Amino acid sequence: MAPRRWSILSSLPVIVLLASVSLIAGVGLTLSLRHSLTNAVGRLQEAGSSETILDEDGDEVLRKPQRSITEDKTEGAPVAKSTSDASECAVVPGFPKVALMFLTRGMLQHEPTWARWFKEAEGLVPLSAIHKAACNTRWSFKKGKDISGVDCWYMPQQTEDFLVEHDTGHQQRLLRRQFLFSVYIHSRPDFPGFPRSSIFYGREIKDRIEAGWGSITLVDALRKLLTAALRDKLNQKMLLLSESGVPLFAPQLIYSQILFESGSRLDSCGIWGTSAWRWTGEMEIPGVLYEGDFRKSSQWVALRRDHAKLVARDKKVYEKFKEHCFLDTRWWWRDCYSDEHYVATLIAASQLGHETDCHGNLVSVQWEEGGAHPRSYSPDEISDDLIRGLRHPGCGDYDTSLRLARSTLYDVREGTNHWEDDFCTSQDTVPVYNSSMEPVCSLFARKFGVDTSLPVLSVIGSCSSTLNITSPSSCAQQGALEEEAVGGASVRRQLHNVHGDDWL
Repeated sequence: MAPRRWSILSSLPVIVLLASVSLIAGVGLTLSLRHSLTNAVGRLQEAGSSETILDEDGDEVLRKPQRSITEDKTEGAPVAKSTSDASECAVVPGFPKVALMFLTRGMLQHEPTWARWFKEAEGLVPLSAIHKAACNTRWSFKKGKDISGVDCWYMPQQTEDFLVEHDTGHQQRLLRRQFLFSVYIHSRPDFPGFPRSSIFYGREIKDRIEAGWGSITLVDALRKLLTAALRDKLNQKMLLLSESGVPLFAPQLIYSQILFESGSRLDSCGIWGTSAWRWTGEMEIPGVLYEGDFRKSSQWVALRRDHAKLVARDKKVYEKFKEHCFLDTRWWWRDCYSDEHYVATLIAASQLGHETDCHGNLVSVQWEEGGAHPRSYSPDEISDDLIRGLRHPGCGDYDTSLRLARSTLYDVREGTNHWEDDFCTSQDTVPVYNSSMEPVCSLFARKFGVDTSLPVLSVIGSCSSTLNITSPSSCAQQGALEEEAVGGASVRRQLHNVHGDDWL
C-alpha cells in the first residue's frame, strides 16, 4: 500500500498517542501504527506522592498521581523513562470531550462497573480527528525523542498530563487510556481521597464543600465542578452524575449521542410544570429575573459549554436563590429546592430556554412510590430486563445507534495499515453519527445502592449480556472485577450507613 503523506504547516494542541511516525523527504510524514499501544508504550514511573495540576491562573484544579517525566531540553519533546524497546511515536489532534462530573459523599458505589465501562472506551478517538491529522495540511510536527530515545515526530500539546500510560496491568491508569471523557469528582471535604488502586485516584477537585439535600449547597457543588471542567477547553458537554448512578448504554453511544445533541439536557421551557408556588416576589431582579422565568428541572443535567459558563459565573440570580429558595418547616412552610430550579431558571432568564431540550432526562429515576426521594433498587431486581425498561421508549432502535456510534470512532491500537488508498479523498471515509434517539431517552439511571454493586456489575459488565453496554473484546478478567466489587462494597456500605442515602 502506498504510504500516506502528511504536510507540515501550522501547529495545534494535541493528545500524544504512541505509535509510528517517520519523516519522508522533508515534506510529509507517513503514519504507520504498526504496534498496539500496549506494546508501543513503556511504563511511566509512579512516584509515591501526588502532583498538583494548576489552571492558567495558577489555581489548583486536580490532585494527580505524580509521574516521572523528563524533557529533551533541545527539542522540547516529553520523554518517559522506560525500558521498552518501542521506537515509534504518533499523534492525534485535539477533539471534543464529555466531562463526567460525579457528586458524591466519598467512594463511588459502582466503581467496578464504571471500570468495565471506561475500558470499553479504551484507545478510542473520533475517526474524524484521525482523518484531519492524516489528510489536512494544517497540522505541523516537532522533532523529539520517543520513550527509547529514538528520534521521532510529535504534535505540540498543552500539558504533559496528556502523556498516556498504557500498562494495562494498572487499573488506576485506566482513565488515562481513554480519551473521550474527562472525570471530575466532588466529595465531602473530609473524604481522604480514593486509594491509589482506584481508577478515580486523584480525580477529586480541590475546592469542595459540605453539600446537603434540599439546600443551595448542591448548587454550590455543581458550580465548583463546572468551574473545574471548564478549565479544559476540550470539554464541550458537562454531565452531572450521582454516586449511585450507572450507565444505561455503551460509552461509544453516550459520547456520540450527547455531542450530537445541539442543546443542553435541561427543561428551561416550562412545558412540564414549574412548581410555581415555590416562587416568591423577593426573588425578582428588575431587568434580569421575573416570575415568568421560574423553571423546574432535574438536578442531574447535561450542559453545553456556553451554558456551563453561564452557571459557573452567575452572581445575581444565584444570590437570590441563596437568600430565598430553601427548605424550612420550623417556623413556616418553605419548600423551594435550588437544585431543581436554579439552573433551569437562570437559562430561561437569559433568554436561552430554546437552547435546551425541554425535558432534562439525562438520568432515569422512578417516582411511583411518591415522597421527596425516588425509589432505590434492591439487589434481586437487577436484571437485563430492568435496564431495558429504564431505557425510555424514546431511545428508539438504540442497537442501530450503537453500531453507527462505533463506526465513527477509531481504536488507535488497531494500527492504520489496513486503510485504503482513498482514505483522504473518499466522501464515505468518515461516517457521521445521526441518531434516532430522542432527548427523552435517559442515558444513565439511579438509585442503585451499595448492596447492588455486584448484581449491577454482573448485568451491565457481563460478557454474555445482550444489553450491548460492553463488548466481548473488552470483557477480560470478569472474576477479578467481581472480587473487587465484593471487597469494595463493604467500604461503600460503611459510608452509606454513616451518611445515609437521601440526595444521591
